[in-house]
Amino acid sequence: IKIISLCSEGEIACENIIYIGVNKNNGSYIVLKGKVFLSKNGNFAGYIFQNGKYKYVITKDDYFYIFENDKTIKESKLEIKEIEILNSL
Repeated sequence: IKIISLCSEGEIACENIIYIGVNKNNGSYIVLKGKVFLSKNGNFAGYIFQNGKYKYVITKDDYFYIFENDKTIKESKLEIKEIEILNSL
């Protein structure tokens, strides 16, 4: 998984985040546009990406969820080697 921020460094409420995910079974990949989501007190809580009826969420503590129509269909703890966060600006 690669997360690319297209916002200025330090911009907490960024709405221009790119997700690139690779299927480990067949090598296909998906690219989605998303945004940062914040906790109730305005701190960084993770990233959220929408793909039709599917929602991909990566939390600040490296949990990865896929929801289909708001029902959890995948939940996993990401290893450090599985996620790369880049700032393009």
